[in-house]
Parts: sequence; structure tokens; C-alpha cells
Amino acid sequence: MERFPKHFEKAMWMLTSKWSLRIVCVLMRSPMCFGELCRELPGISRKVLTENLRQMERNGVIARTCLSSEGGGQDGTGGISPVPARD
Repeated sequence: MERFPKHFEKAMWMLTSKWSLRIVCVLMRSPMCFGELCRELPGISRKVLTENLRQMERNGVIARTCLSSEGGGQDGTGGISPVPARD
């Protein structure tokens, strides 16, 4: 069986996943922590959000950065954000 190029497989997963495009659209506004993302996406369970985020991180669509332990991560020093497109 012929395999498709890896970037094509990633794109197909993004298009067929119920939540992936919604997640990216929300994250394009600003990076946010997991809890904020849950609140911005009513109807998604924490389990499904976690699974989607892990898959998107493996595919290079999003990146997680460390949040500052002071201020509960509300100081804008990290979170989950989309990865800029590469040429």
C-alpha cells in the first residue's frame, strides 16, 4: 500500500478531527493554559482535549512552553500556542 507524504497525513488528520481546527483557531488569538482552553471550547471533555493536544504536539502543530509558577501562569510567560508555519 502506498504511503502518503507525512505532511499530507498530518493535514488530513487536522481536517478529519472534530476539534483540531477549533483548538487552533482559539490558540491563534493568544497562547493559553489547558484550563483556559477548556473554558474556551465548551462541549469538549478534558480527555478529548488532552488527546487532541498530544497529537497536535506530535505533529508539530502546537507547542507547549513552561508557565511561571508565580501567579498561576496568568502572567503570559507560556502556555499552549500554534507553531509558526515553515517554508
